[in-house]
Amino acid sequence: MNDRPGTGEAPKSPEADGMTLFSYLLAGPLVFGGAGWLADWLLGLSTVFLPIGVLLGMAGAIYLIVVPYVRS
Repeated sequence: MNDRPGTGEAPKSPEADGMTLFSYLLAGPLVFGGAGWLADWLLGLSTVFLPIGVLLGMAGAIYLIVVPYVRS
């Protein structure tokens, strides 16, 4: 993170980081699970793509959380 004055970026609060992590963990599986449900519905399948979408969404959310915080 850049702590130099004059960069135009306000310092983040710990609550903002927590809400960001929570929103990633919630939105990832919901969006990709919804896409999987839609694919199942359009293709007439029972539940093939829904669990795949949820797992991919969770993996993507964890990736978006781990990469920035491990590198900083």
